[in-house]
Amino acid sequence: PAADLAVTKTAPETVPADGEISYGLHVVNHGPSDATGVKLTDPLPAGTQFVSASEGCSQAGGAVTCELGELKVGDERDFVAVAVQGR
Repeated sequence: PAADLAVTKTAPETVPADGEISYGLHVVNHGPSDATGVKLTDPLPAGTQFVSASEGCSQAGGAVTCELGELKVGDERDFVAVAVQGR
């Protein structure tokens, strides 16, 4: 059986012009199996530029990629990425 990975993305409803957007990514393994070599890739919001991201994450080609490695059943990981609007 394969792992059932779920990803939830949270972001503010509004952002002021030229303001920073801080959004969260939450990953959980619902099982029934462990997952190995897990990598999460998420595109930056349209019209933004990358500012920073949690440790273990990097940015290339307009997307943030986070290396999760192994997620055992029930494991959860949280990441934050920050982008700036309109620069």
